[in-house]
Amino acid sequence: MPVFWNGIGGAVGFTPTGGVLMIVSNTEWNKDKKNKINDVTNANSGGNEQYISGVFAQTGSFTVVWDSTLPPDTNGLVEGNTGIISEEFGNSGHGYAQSVIIEQISMKVNAQQGAIMYTVTYRGIARPTYS
Repeated sequence: MPVFWNGIGGAVGFTPTGGVLMIVSNTEWNKDKKNKINDVTNANSGGNEQYISGVFAQTGSFTVVWDSTLPPDTNGLVEGNTGIISEEFGNSGHGYAQSVIIEQISMKVNAQQGAIMYTVTYRGIARPTYS
Protein backbone atom coordinates (compact mmCIF):
# COMPACT_ATOMS: atom_id res chain seq x y z
CA MET A 1 0.00 0.00 0.00
CA PRO A 2 1.49 3.38 -0.96
CA VAL A 3 2.32 5.93 1.71
CA PHE A 4 1.88 9.57 0.73
CA TRP A 5 3.26 12.63 2.52
CA ASN A 6 2.44 16.31 2.28
CA GLY A 7 5.10 18.99 2.10
CA ILE A 8 4.46 20.43 5.57
CA GLY A 9 7.74 20.39 7.47
CA GLY A 10 9.81 20.23 4.29
CA ALA A 11 12.94 21.99 5.48
CA VAL A 12 16.12 23.09 3.74
CA GLY A 13 19.48 23.14 5.45
CA PHE A 14 22.76 24.51 4.13
CA THR A 15 26.24 23.77 5.43
CA PRO A 16 28.73 26.08 3.75
CA THR A 17 32.17 24.57 3.07
CA GLY A 18 34.05 24.91 6.34
CA GLY A 19 30.93 26.14 8.18
CA VAL A 20 28.08 24.79 10.27
CA LEU A 21 24.61 23.59 9.30
CA MET A 22 21.95 26.30 9.17
CA ILE A 23 18.26 25.50 8.74
CA VAL A 24 16.65 28.24 6.65
CA SER A 25 13.06 29.52 6.90
CA ASN A 26 12.07 28.22 3.50
CA THR A 27 8.55 28.23 2.09
CA GLU A 28 9.23 25.80 -0.74
CA TRP A 29 12.02 24.03 -2.57
CA ASN A 30 12.45 22.29 -5.91
CA LYS A 31 15.11 20.14 -7.53
CA ASP A 32 15.65 19.08 -11.13
CA LYS A 33 17.79 16.00 -11.78
CA LYS A 34 18.71 15.25 -15.37
CA ASN A 35 21.16 13.65 -17.73
CA LYS A 36 22.56 15.82 -20.48
CA ILE A 37 22.17 13.42 -23.38
CA ASN A 38 24.46 13.67 -26.41
CA ASP A 39 23.11 13.64 -29.94
CA VAL A 40 25.10 11.10 -32.00
CA THR A 41 22.78 11.02 -35.00
CA ASN A 42 24.79 10.29 -38.14
CA ALA A 43 24.53 8.98 -41.69
CA ASN A 44 24.20 5.40 -40.40
CA SER A 45 21.28 6.21 -38.03
CA GLY A 46 18.69 4.90 -40.46
CA GLY A 47 16.69 8.14 -40.40
CA ASN A 48 16.29 8.09 -36.61
CA GLU A 49 17.81 10.36 -34.03
CA GLN A 50 20.31 8.59 -31.79
CA TYR A 51 21.51 9.61 -28.34
CA ILE A 52 23.90 8.40 -25.69
CA SER A 53 23.98 9.18 -22.01
CA GLY A 54 26.12 12.16 -21.05
CA VAL A 55 26.84 13.92 -17.79
CA PHE A 56 24.46 14.22 -14.86
CA ALA A 57 23.28 17.69 -13.83
CA GLN A 58 21.15 19.03 -11.03
CA THR A 59 19.65 22.44 -10.45
CA GLY A 60 17.32 23.66 -7.79
CA SER A 61 16.07 26.55 -5.76
CA PHE A 62 14.38 27.36 -2.50
CA THR A 63 12.45 30.41 -1.39
CA VAL A 64 13.11 31.86 2.03
CA VAL A 65 11.32 34.34 4.28
CA TRP A 66 13.81 37.10 5.19
CA ASP A 67 14.92 36.76 8.81
CA SER A 68 16.59 39.98 9.93
CA THR A 69 18.54 38.05 12.59
CA LEU A 70 19.85 35.61 9.97
CA PRO A 71 20.24 37.28 6.55
CA PRO A 72 21.61 35.08 3.74
CA ASP A 73 25.21 36.30 4.01
CA THR A 74 25.44 35.22 7.66
CA ASN A 75 24.45 31.61 6.97
CA GLY A 76 26.74 31.11 3.97
CA LEU A 77 24.10 31.67 1.30
CA VAL A 78 26.32 33.78 -0.93
CA GLU A 79 26.60 33.45 -4.70
CA GLY A 80 29.68 31.40 -5.55
CA ASN A 81 29.82 29.61 -2.17
CA THR A 82 29.92 25.83 -2.08
CA GLY A 83 28.52 23.53 0.55
CA ILE A 84 26.06 20.75 1.31
CA ILE A 85 22.35 21.29 0.87
CA SER A 86 19.82 19.04 2.59
CA GLU A 87 16.21 19.01 1.44
CA GLU A 88 13.58 17.21 3.49
CA PHE A 89 10.39 15.72 2.03
CA GLY A 90 7.91 17.15 4.54
CA ASN A 91 7.89 15.23 7.82
CA SER A 92 8.56 11.91 6.07
CA GLY A 93 12.10 11.55 7.43
CA HIS A 94 13.38 11.30 3.84
CA GLY A 95 15.14 13.75 1.57
CA TYR A 96 18.21 14.57 -0.49
CA ALA A 97 21.70 15.72 0.45
CA GLN A 98 24.05 17.12 -2.16
CA SER A 99 27.20 19.17 -2.71
CA VAL A 100 26.24 22.38 -4.50
CA ILE A 101 27.46 25.79 -5.60
CA ILE A 102 25.19 28.77 -5.00
CA GLU A 103 24.49 30.37 -8.36
CA GLN A 104 22.13 33.24 -7.56
CA ILE A 105 20.25 34.99 -4.75
CA SER A 106 17.11 36.84 -5.89
CA MET A 107 15.44 39.30 -3.50
CA LYS A 108 11.72 40.11 -3.62
CA VAL A 109 10.24 43.07 -1.76
CA ASN A 110 6.59 43.99 -2.26
CA ALA A 111 5.82 47.44 -0.84
CA GLN A 112 2.08 46.68 -0.69
CA GLN A 113 1.83 43.25 0.93
CA GLY A 114 3.68 40.13 1.93
CA ALA A 115 6.93 39.37 3.66
CA ILE A 116 10.37 40.11 2.24
CA MET A 117 11.54 36.96 0.44
CA TYR A 118 14.61 35.71 -1.36
CA THR A 119 15.18 32.75 -3.62
CA VAL A 120 18.45 30.80 -3.71
CA THR A 121 19.32 29.03 -6.96
CA TYR A 122 22.04 26.39 -7.01
CA ARG A 123 23.74 23.82 -9.24
CA GLY A 124 24.85 20.40 -8.09
CA ILE A 125 28.56 19.63 -8.06
CA ALA A 126 28.01 15.98 -7.07
CA ARG A 127 25.07 13.63 -7.49
CA PRO A 128 22.47 13.83 -4.71
CA THR A 129 21.99 11.02 -2.23
CA TYR A 130 18.54 9.98 -1.05
CA SER A 131 17.91 8.97 2.51
